[in-house]
Amino acid sequence: MAQSGALLALAVWVGVVLSRPLGLGAPVIEAALSGSEAWPALRRQLVPAGIAGVFVGGLLVLYGRVAPPELLTLGQTMGIPVAVKLLYGGITEEVLMRWGLMTALVWLPWRFIQKRVGPPRTSCVVGAIVVAALLFGLLHLPAAAAMGASLNPSVVAYVIGGNTVPGILFGVLYWRYGLEAAVIAHALGHAVSVLVAV
Repeated sequence: MAQSGALLALAVWVGVVLSRPLGLGAPVIEAALSGSEAWPALRRQLVPAGIAGVFVGGLLVLYGRVAPPELLTLGQTMGIPVAVKLLYGGITEEVLMRWGLMTALVWLPWRFIQKRVGPPRTSCVVGAIVVAALLFGLLHLPAAAAMGASLNPSVVAYVIGGNTVPGILFGVLYWRYGLEAAVIAHALGHAVSVLVAV
């Protein structure tokens, strides 16, 4: 628990310190903290985040139907509470993976290759989005193993693939619209998948 808290604190620090020079940010939170009206920033995020969230929710439902049998069994016997999916998935994972990790991955080439000249190259941002999404998928493997899944090739491919595609979408939302858009889409994706499955 302490280790998770330390990682989350580090991710928050990285995002706060490094995001602004890169053109990244959390515009709703920034507006609220500065005493400005937050609604215009949020309004700009709602449509793209909503579309992405519904798409991800549908993807999760479809993906669930082709899950390896052992994961289906584990999912039925060890269901993750909806609140955990929405809060941990929607907020904590986005702070860790996009606000922290993706920001750092964009900053590194901007700092050491571009020498802080101009905005980050699109290729660097896209690369950071993909790498962060792949790591997002890889980091779900320990959770699958902890639930009792054997990490055979089909399970590994399923877990990584099922998290990488949404991770790419969340990364694009963070890049183009801000952290809150990624958080909304992530939480909405889980909500849609749960509602459809009821």
